[in-house]
Amino acid sequence: MPNEIDDLSEMGSIRLEDIAKTTKRIPFKDSEIEFAITLIKKNQARGLQTTIHPDFTSDARAYIEEGMFFISLEDADTDILFVKEDAGKGLLGGQKSVFSFYLGNVYRDTFTPGGTKKSWSIAITSINNIYRGIGML
Repeated sequence: MPNEIDDLSEMGSIRLEDIAKTTKRIPFKDSEIEFAITLIKKNQARGLQTTIHPDFTSDARAYIEEGMFFISLEDADTDILFVKEDAGKGLLGGQKSVFSFYLGNVYRDTFTPGGTKKSWSIAITSINNIYRGIGML
């Protein structure tokens, strides 16, 4: 029976390689990463186990430049992948972007789309929505 449940939970999931192939990513700005780190530190001060995923800390800069940012919610037993995607050019020619996030498990290489937001501050604070949903905030 557990195998059937695992199979069902993975039916709607995608692998990191597929996300990388199917998204047109652009690099995160330093200010966006600083905002994420501030949120992580605030959550840690609340006693939550929110961290930059340990497997990606050594290559964090390369992933950030590829438009990917991994966060681990150890106490919620989930990982979040944030992807900054190219949303074309604005009316005056400026770069537009959207932020997609995927919930999953880095070690199992399974991610489920969590949504897309136009604002980084709204996308990154979805972390707290997960904690609220499981009653930790």
